[in-house]
Amino acid sequence: MNHSERSSYVADRLKKLSPKKKDGVIRSIEAMFQFGGGIDSSEVEKVIATLQKQKFFSIAPDGRVTYTKG
Repeated sequence: MNHSERSSYVADRLKKLSPKKKDGVIRSIEAMFQFGGGIDSSEVEKVIATLQKQKFFSIAPDGRVTYTKG
């Protein structure tokens, strides 16, 4: 799974889970990959950065997550 596919996979699942804090987003992403060999923290950060660039969500300095794509 390349980075673009991984980002889409994560976005589809985060839509349903909609964690409200950044640490919840991180834990959710880690859980998505726990049975497939895991995902390292740098890749989690890359996926989060990609989703923010795509305006899927924004993360405030205090960690609150706001979803912008329906």
